[in-house]
Amino acid sequence: MPTRPRIDIAGYHHIINRGVQIEWRFNGRGVSSIITGIVAIMLELNPLLTRKEIQDILIANTDKIGNVEYINGHNIFYGFGKVNLSKVIDKINSI
Repeated sequence: MPTRPRIDIAGYHHIINRGVQIEWRFNGRGVSSIITGIVAIMLELNPLLTRKEIQDILIANTDKIGNVEYINGHNIFYGFGKVNLSKVIDKINSI
């Protein structure tokens, strides 16, 4: 099965075993609809953006969250942080 490129965005999901919640974990699924909406806005502003350009713009225009360490701009719990839509729009308008 081919893998799809992904961008880590902070979001929670929980693990349930036999009806009992046993653990909370981070993943990007909790905010995928938000990112989908942001990408739709990006493509509305510039329909010629490539997948790579979208990914780079999203990563470069995040706000770091939590009082945690980010290594190379990435944190194992928060991904690249919270996407700042205002910064994204400003970046696309400057292209």
